[in-house]
Amino acid sequence: MEAISWKPVQLRVLLGLEGKADISAFQKLGEYLTLSELPEKSVIRHAGEVETQSHVLIEGLVGMYQSRKLVRLFFPGDMFLDYESYQLQVPSRFEFRAMYDSVFTNLDFEKEELVLKEIPDMKSVSENLIKRVRHANEQWIAFTQLHHVEKLKQLEAKNPKILFDLKDLDLANILGTSDRTVQRIRRKRKEEERISGNWKDRLQGELKYPFEAAIHPNHKTIIAQTITWATVFHNLLRSPEELKAFHAQKLGLLSCYLYPETELDTAIWVAKLYTWLFYLDDMTDHIPKGQKAQFWKWISQGMDRENLLLELHTLPGRVWELIRIWYELRKELEGLENMSESKLSLVEEEVQAFIQYNLKEALLKDSGGIPDASQYMMDKPFYSGARLAVNFTCLDIGDEFDSQSEDWKKSQVLRELGAKLIFLSNDLISFRKERKKGDSMNYLSILIRKNSWNFRKAEAKVLMDFQETLQEFLKWDRKIRSDFDPGNLWQLHCLKQIKYKVAGSNHWSFHVTTRYE
Repeated sequence: MEAISWKPVQLRVLLGLEGKADISAFQKLGEYLTLSELPEKSVIRHAGEVETQSHVLIEGLVGMYQSRKLVRLFFPGDMFLDYESYQLQVPSRFEFRAMYDSVFTNLDFEKEELVLKEIPDMKSVSENLIKRVRHANEQWIAFTQLHHVEKLKQLEAKNPKILFDLKDLDLANILGTSDRTVQRIRRKRKEEERISGNWKDRLQGELKYPFEAAIHPNHKTIIAQTITWATVFHNLLRSPEELKAFHAQKLGLLSCYLYPETELDTAIWVAKLYTWLFYLDDMTDHIPKGQKAQFWKWISQGMDRENLLLELHTLPGRVWELIRIWYELRKELEGLENMSESKLSLVEEEVQAFIQYNLKEALLKDSGGIPDASQYMMDKPFYSGARLAVNFTCLDIGDEFDSQSEDWKKSQVLRELGAKLIFLSNDLISFRKERKKGDSMNYLSILIRKNSWNFRKAEAKVLMDFQETLQEFLKWDRKIRSDFDPGNLWQLHCLKQIKYKVAGSNHWSFHVTTRYE
């Protein structure tokens, strides 16, 4: 190994003894110390030998073995010695090895009394070091009582590479588990690193659209009014932490990207609704497994207008507050300009579908169930909000909108493809965060668990589905634009608004929010 430049006064800082002794004392101490540099795997002292030196590790990693089993590790700044053998000068039960290329000091047992005699300041240092050794022993005893996952966290805090640097058996002995468990931990960590590595840049290259996102020109006004509505007028965002999360994740901007040309009063209304939907979704995440479905059942009961008065007295207070916000939103929607009975009915239908499918998802989460991939693909547009986002295109159409019209029916395939693009890209982007939370309601997670696939194979499948869906969407895009005639403006307008939803969701997820990081 390379020679290092070292001065005895470095010990003063390394051991945290700046106020315990003068610099000159450490300079004098250097006359009694020697420095050793040993390569990885070197034996520092064999078991059965008497401990004749105390050491301070400056660089590297040292292991203490008993009967060829690793029982303790020492990191830079640690003193290492068999204290019993050193004090009593009896054969040691332990062997010390350099786990990495290591540099450490040596102070001979015979010289300890001389150091204390010749350097008076070293007496307080010696007492401090004895306390330090005892404290380190107590800490290591406490370490042995931890769960192996917590042990690994503490070791990696000191040495981030230790999981992959130590041998299976050595690490297993330190963690108090089997070498098979260590191997599983390593495989999982490698998989996580493959998943996390440059995922954002890589996915941005894969999830590209040949059309641009846009933001509502009045987005600042929309967000300001939405925040006032959610905090001052209603008790939706109740704490500074909830408001901070709303700002940090830029939740108010999503609707501004999805509906960039919507009339201002309608855009404000949509932003309020999305804030309410985000709140329901986030609240579900904080409800323990086993109670998630109950929350959505209460929301569903409260939104059933026929049973509203009958069910009101049975709903918890917070749930009723959330239901009341929905009914106020619905009343406000009725008064918006260009609102029609057909639009109102469609909006209410989409919100109800969102609630019902989130109840279905919550039942699966409570039971630990996982849907088949085909069932998931049918349900995901509903409970992800992708279908709601696309079908709210009706709000971008004048009061002549009719959900039963031929024009709206003709746009159904395009709307379904747009919703599919939104949820496929969202599943790819959100997978890492959902995996950490233990949320398996993601297309990649389902493919991995149902088919026993690895991450790369599952991601490749979802990306292929995304590209196939995009090509089909673009085929319809070309057809609508190529069939242009003066009577086709409705379809062209609808096409543009759906593109805004698709590109806007993607842009917000990649470039605006921190929700998936």
